[in-house]
Amino acid sequence: MEDKRRSANKWILRGAIGFVAFALALVLSLITPFENLELRAYNMLFVVRGAQDMSASDLAIVAIDDKAFASLPAKWPYPREYFTRAITNLTKAGARLIIFDVTFTEPSRLNPFEDESLARAIAASGKCLLAGKVVHELATNQTENTYLMKPIAPLLEVGADWALIDAIEDDDGFIRRYLLFQDFQGKPLLSLATRAFVRLTADSVDAQLDAANGSFI
Repeated sequence: MEDKRRSANKWILRGAIGFVAFALALVLSLITPFENLELRAYNMLFVVRGAQDMSASDLAIVAIDDKAFASLPAKWPYPREYFTRAITNLTKAGARLIIFDVTFTEPSRLNPFEDESLARAIAASGKCLLAGKVVHELATNQTENTYLMKPIAPLLEVGADWALIDAIEDDDGFIRRYLLFQDFQGKPLLSLATRAFVRLTADSVDAQLDAANGSFI
């Protein structure tokens, strides 16, 4: 009985701290000089929440990290052949969706034929989701040029699906908000995660996008 009471008190305390942190963040967000304190308040919310248990998740991350850099013979940028083989192997292994957060927005510098092989693998798999960006550039006359950086033509020609990987970075260099979509010339373009959700659930998010502000924390 005592253990249950302690557990309940623990959750009440966490909830109270979370509420205070949220209220503090909301107030501080209206006062520019306190922006750093606002960000710290958001950090506290994540501390209160704690780490998420992903042991039951069927999500697998194939990371390009220090271990990959040390173990693979080729140097970055890796040959497209690596990604072609990954698509083929993951498809054979039964992956429901293969999501890339690296971009294929320029032709291969090592071997142009690699792009054709990658395109064939994407077409054969039918389970790939590629990455693109909305680019904002300041022109010499102080006007802003905005354009889409899509996957290269050979990949689009085989029907490759793609979505945006743009991120919002706060002033302290951390990313706390994730874009659900971006408005581009009056049309909502989905983020990589939102598009993956649509692909995996066969759900439509168009109605929700009308009321959303484009990002969430």
